[in-house]
Amino acid sequence: MPTDLSPGDYALRVETASIRSNEIQISVGPFAPGIFAQNGSGRGVGIFLKNDGSVVSASNPADRGTVVTFFAAGLGVVNPSVAAGQPGALAEPFNRTMTLPRVFFDIYPADVVYSGLPAGAAWPYQVTVRIPTLISPATNVSVSLMIGGSGSNRVTIPVR
Repeated sequence: MPTDLSPGDYALRVETASIRSNEIQISVGPFAPGIFAQNGSGRGVGIFLKNDGSVVSASNPADRGTVVTFFAAGLGVVNPSVAAGQPGALAEPFNRTMTLPRVFFDIYPADVVYSGLPAGAAWPYQVTVRIPTLISPATNVSVSLMIGGSGSNRVTIPVR
């Protein structure tokens, strides 16, 4: 969905090779958060990147207190807005979400450093956070986010 689409009810139909499907009604809410997982299912290990660009894995766990980035969908409107399908800004002002998500590692809140479109990309949202120092090291620390009263799926991250 375009990041600038207003919540409401819409008619949706698909057209391919000049053939149109029947029209269905859909309702669009302001948020429908989801965190991307490495296996594409929305479950299991999330797609987390360290500051050096390496992917967090069991053999390359993240450290408590460090910054990691993950990718999500359904975080709503960004400011400044961008037209549907257009990439995010390459320099300030970046296209940040209007509402800042709350991110949790198990029960501990993380400091959200950035939430918005990645520089030069139209999708997905990028969320950069500092891993709470209070969590216990584990190979499967639960990560979730809340935004505008809506909760995401839970993925895991290996943390030492």
